[in-house]
Amino acid sequence: MKTNTPQSVFDREAFAGNARRRLQAVSVSEQQLVFGRMDHEDEDKPLYVGRIGLSDHAQERILIDWRAPVGSSFYRATSSSPQGVVRRRTLITRGKTVVGINDDLLVPEKAGDLEVVAGEGALLHALMRERGEFMNDIVATIQAEQDEVIRCDPKGSVVLTGGPGTGKSVVALHRTAYLMYERAAELERLGVLLVGPGRRFSRYISRVLPSLGETAVNIRSVFDITEPVVASTREPLDVARTKGNLNMTKVMKKFLIHSYPPPPGDLKVTVSGHVVRLAPAHLRAARDETLGSITSGFNMASDRLLRSIARSFFQKAGRGKVRAQEINTLARTLAENQEAIETVEALLPQRTGLEAWNDMKDWSDDLLSILQSQFPKPQAEAVVGQLLAATGPQVGDLPLIDELDWLLGPSPTAIEAPVHEDDIYDEVTTLQDRLDASRQAAWGATKTTGFGHIVVDEAQDLSPMQWRMLGRRGEDATWTIVGDPAQATLATPQEWEASLNRVLRGGRVTRFNLGINYRTPKEIMEYAAEASGVPLGALQSIRSGTPPVFFRYSADPAPAIAEGLNWLRERGGLGCFVTLEEGALGGKVEEFEVLSALEAKGLEFDYVVLYRPESVDRRSAVDASLILIGATRATKGLAVITER
Repeated sequence: MKTNTPQSVFDREAFAGNARRRLQAVSVSEQQLVFGRMDHEDEDKPLYVGRIGLSDHAQERILIDWRAPVGSSFYRATSSSPQGVVRRRTLITRGKTVVGINDDLLVPEKAGDLEVVAGEGALLHALMRERGEFMNDIVATIQAEQDEVIRCDPKGSVVLTGGPGTGKSVVALHRTAYLMYERAAELERLGVLLVGPGRRFSRYISRVLPSLGETAVNIRSVFDITEPVVASTREPLDVARTKGNLNMTKVMKKFLIHSYPPPPGDLKVTVSGHVVRLAPAHLRAARDETLGSITSGFNMASDRLLRSIARSFFQKAGRGKVRAQEINTLARTLAENQEAIETVEALLPQRTGLEAWNDMKDWSDDLLSILQSQFPKPQAEAVVGQLLAATGPQVGDLPLIDELDWLLGPSPTAIEAPVHEDDIYDEVTTLQDRLDASRQAAWGATKTTGFGHIVVDEAQDLSPMQWRMLGRRGEDATWTIVGDPAQATLATPQEWEASLNRVLRGGRVTRFNLGINYRTPKEIMEYAAEASGVPLGALQSIRSGTPPVFFRYSADPAPAIAEGLNWLRERGGLGCFVTLEEGALGGKVEEFEVLSALEAKGLEFDYVVLYRPESVDRRSAVDASLILIGATRATKGLAVITER
């Protein structure tokens, strides 16, 4: 039998790809492999629900994947709508040992000899456990309102809002796993992009999807969306808001055209029997006209520029009306003229967005003038000042570099370095292996990478320019967009809605709002509402705890900081200092990490000490958001260092 036929190659690829994916899913799903059981009134055997689906040697189903349609009953069945489920049992496991059982008897009159065990409850158990450096999945404790979001229209987009602690992030991750189950072939081919607010957050959520059997998701933060060009720091919020304004598209295009080098000298050619000379000013005008008339692809504009130069020659020769055929003929002649070729190459040197961004420092006075055509002088000066002071791109610069890359387009002379496949692939590989590797290699491409689905977490803090950057990477994608407008620090509610409309492009969209706070005790939420001035009355907290404690100071905060430090030590668990001023308290207070409110966004800790100086005023919308973010990171206890 032949082993090198197209059919045999296809069979090998399919078998190896399926085996690889199955091995990955089984290996990462062993922890809490099975977590639920359903006893149906019309089933002889109970149905077990777990992270993946399993069958025995006779291909009889022994474990249902939680994402399968029948799995939805485990999350949505109630006593008023049992969906055929008589008893729902939740299993709490540690390793391979069952350590807890909790039953919900939904149809008592049909229970027969089914026993009922009233345990602690999986949800309460999950809420009360100590936090760690990584987020845990909630696959065993998904609530009905969350399941509705997760399983909503797999071919459509979802916009999910909700207050702090409502589980928006983890619901978005489980929806991602569900979509990769429902649209497996498509999303394995196109890829899924998940964007978060920071590197710490990306690391925090990095184990959720693998624990659900999904590893083929590109997780990126706003610091490294354009990798290999990455940001190392954030700029001040006022500068970030200016950089994120859509008027920066006009600034970038105007600057890019302005920053090209001057023409090398005159260019002469014979037109209608006469030698005509174009001075540098005419050549520059032809270039500016050419680039100003196109939306992108400056690196590919040589042919357009040649036609524009040819038109200029006719105008200089006194020709009034010139046919397009004559212009094209002269342009072809110029394309074979060495002097004209060198002139065009000098007028349009090939550049990347990063190179053009670096040129801004050398053209800072011109950049300032261009900025002032779109923004008030103080804002323009702040942007230029930040640019000159920074050692590399900051978060707000990445969309600008991406915009410049899009304006420039690819270089027609770019030659890719040869790739030696032996350096990339194992001895046995599949097409899927190569597709994954090529997608990773093309990650930083300025053109759209054609992702099939894009997930954006903490979306309320993306600027319009960041949305524009993401839009290029998902022109035909569906979206899961998660955010809380009350926690916004960069964009206004109007900018948020306008940005959503641009990326969603009128496609099928379902909006949800989660209204139950699972994470933060009621007493801490009451303080967060009072301190921030943000109305949270509609947000229902399902847990009670202890009220926040306060360590006050008048002039020197050091004694209060020491009290907060001792408070954290006494409590154990995962503790952290959160500051409402960038750079306050340094990177650590003794053994505890110090995070700004922006860095802590999306994270959670058992205990938090919030440093709230007098300068942070809730009358400022941004400060109110920072207070709300910082105060709601705690799951068990909050202490506040304040002058108030």
